[in-house]
Amino acid sequence: MYNYKRLSDKRLWLKKEVIKLLGGIGIPELLIILLIILIIFGAGRLPQIGRSLGKGLKEFQEAVKGNDESTKEKKEEGDR
Repeated sequence: MYNYKRLSDKRLWLKKEVIKLLGGIGIPELLIILLIILIIFGAGRLPQIGRSLGKGLKEFQEAVKGNDESTKEKKEEGDR
């Protein structure tokens, strides 16, 4: 369907599509979403939720990069 000459062309197209999807979300909409989350979970649980999301994103990034413990162990065994 699309003829991409380079990977950067595809990334640019993807960014444009994401902006189209999220283009209607502004500050007022984000505040309403935050207020709904605050009502549902309460102020006491928000730090826990943020911490959990942060850990999940960190683990995902490490898995994508291949920096998990099994990869480190394999590298150490290969060095011996």
